[in-house]
Amino acid sequence: MLYYIISILKNICWCICHLAASASVVSDDVAAFSSKEQTDKMAEDWYRRAEMAVEKGDDELAKEALTRRQTAVTKARQLTAFHSVDNSWMSLDFPCTSIISQYK
Repeated sequence: MLYYIISILKNICWCICHLAASASVVSDDVAAFSSKEQTDKMAEDWYRRAEMAVEKGDDELAKEALTRRQTAVTKARQLTAFHSVDNSWMSLDFPCTSIISQYK
């Protein structure tokens, strides 16, 4: 009986650890998506600045703004790649499900 209780407690601890790790991954994914949106807005802003510089005839300022826009676009693409990472870990069958169903 004691062995059975210890086994259940080990499984519960395992579940808690894996759920905490899953929450951390989800949190990172949400942060990357938010940062990507900010980076997209920054790229749009640099494009508008480049247009304004062209209208004023300041080609050097326009080139600098377009360079910064390209940097933001590159960063947004990298964040998109991070965000689209395969989330197959979410479909893993954790023993938590079977443990919980035993005691319902």
